[in-house]
Amino acid sequence: MAMIAEDVLAKIRTASKPKASQLDLSGMGLTELPSQLSELTHLKELDLSDNKLTSISPDLEKLKNLLTLKLDNNSLPAFPGALLGLTVLSRLDLGHNSIPEIPGDILRLESLKYLRLNDNKIER
Repeated sequence: MAMIAEDVLAKIRTASKPKASQLDLSGMGLTELPSQLSELTHLKELDLSDNKLTSISPDLEKLKNLLTLKLDNNSLPAFPGALLGLTVLSRLDLGHNSIPEIPGDILRLESLKYLRLNDNKIER
């Protein structure tokens, strides 16, 4: 497990306050998601763009109130299955990764209105 930088943990602590609805961890050099992130079940917006993520923890599925999730400009080799449990998600940005295909189960995300997939490895 990689060590999580103190500035990342400080942002997570700030977002753990009851009225906090968004968390911006973009450009923080993350290679994995901090485990503390799954405790922020009240979050509505989460920006994890411009990191070095190669996978998404199944714990992300605990963020049941998430409306917007930005995962663009990472190194994701596949569509993260944990996202399929985020049933109220309305905006999802997965642009600039290495995703080869979109699972048919994406239709479970009935609230999804915006899906960005540009610059991936999708062929069909």
